Order: sequence, then C-alpha cells, then structure tokens
Amino acid sequence: MNMEVQPSTLAASRPMLSPSLVREPGAGAAYEIKFRLTAEEADGAETWARQRLLPDPHGDKGVYHTTTLYLDTQFLDIYHKTRGYRRSKYRLRRYGAAEWVHLERKVRRRDRVRKRREVIPLTEAQRLLDNANGGWFGERVRQRLLQPVCWISYTRTAFQSVTPNGPLRLTLDRQVMGTPATGWEVPARVDGRELMPEEVILELKFRAHLPALFHELLAALPSRLAGVSKYGRCVESWELTRR
Repeated sequence: MNMEVQPSTLAASRPMLSPSLVREPGAGAAYEIKFRLTAEEADGAETWARQRLLPDPHGDKGVYHTTTLYLDTQFLDIYHKTRGYRRSKYRLRRYGAAEWVHLERKVRRRDRVRKRREVIPLTEAQRLLDNANGGWFGERVRQRLLQPVCWISYTRTAFQSVTPNGPLRLTLDRQVMGTPATGWEVPARVDGRELMPEEVILELKFRAHLPALFHELLAALPSRLAGVSKYGRCVESWELTRR
C-alpha cells in the first residue's frame, strides 16, 4: 500500500502538540520509546519517515537545533534517582537562536510520560528563578534546591502525524554534545564532549497504543531499545559525581 504523503499535504502541515502535552479527556496515556541506531540505520528511518509523515514545520524540512539546560540538586539526586526525585526531570530548553525558552517538568514511569511546559522570554529566565513570584517552575526549583548542572545540545529531525488516538511524533537526535553548565543562561549552541559517538537516538512518541505505522518501521529496524538518558551520559562523561 502506498502511504506516501503528497507535497500539497506537506505544505499544509501545522504544528501539533507532542503526545505528552495533550490534555484532552480520554486521550489515553502518552508513551515515549527510545532506540539507539547507527548513522546508516538512522538515515533509513529518516527516509521512511519522509515518505509517510509530515516534517515538523518549526524546522527546515523538520530539522532544527536545540540546547537544554538540565537542573539537579547539589548531590545529583535526580541522576541518582533518590527517593522523591527518581521520576521527574526539570529543564530549560531553547530551540535554535530563539529569544524564548521552555520551562519543562518531565515525569516518566517506564515508557509512560507526562510533561508540563511554559514558555517565557529568554531574558526572563534568571529573574523568574530568582523571583518569589516565579510561578510553578520557580517554586519547584526553590523547593527541591535545583541548580544548573549540564548543557546538552543536538540536532533534531522531527516528524508528526495524527492517528485516531491522537498525535504521534518521530524524532532523530544526532550530534549530541554535552558540557557542565556554569549558569542559568541557555546558549544557542554549546561545545563539549560527544555523548552518543557514532549513534543516533530514535524516539517514537504516541498515545494509548503503538500506531500501525510505527509497527511497520520497527519491523525493519534492529530491536535495540535504548534505556539511555542524555543527561545521564553528560554526568558520566564529565565525571560530575566526583565533584
């Protein structure tokens, strides 16, 4: 069966919420499943996606750069999955050279994911976290004694579509770089150490059930589920647990 997307459909694509951000009643749980691919396998997965899904309109044919500031406690309780910290991650994410950042809390239970997100101007980030009126994110930062730990930067190729169960999303993360953070700013790009040498992270995001399209893709790929965390790789690469 020919499932290729016609060019007119691609041109009419619109931004969609990530499955983990959908809040509609009865939408079902959101899932995110990661795989580690070689560069060649990732190129094959991208070719497959371009024939069946819509490129994320935020990027150039679905491709964009992102930098994320990961927060943790002085003792890296989130990294160590200390009781009370083991399921949530807190981060500030900037897309390309945009003058705004996303404040995000991500809660994961195995493959089930839930996110809460807010967008603020880039210039407001430091003031928000210092201010007693910093909203839910600033309050969590103060309550949990969170501070900047790592900057992680990578190039993402993203695709999207809609199923009867809601939106789905496929992403390929390449050139993942990480370095210790020295402040609350979120630069457009960072240098550092390569965290996934010769590997690409494929992530499938969906609600309720694995879509038939993703079943088709996985049948053609090696089964290498990636229980890998970019943040964890950065901590380990720079031996931050020793500091």
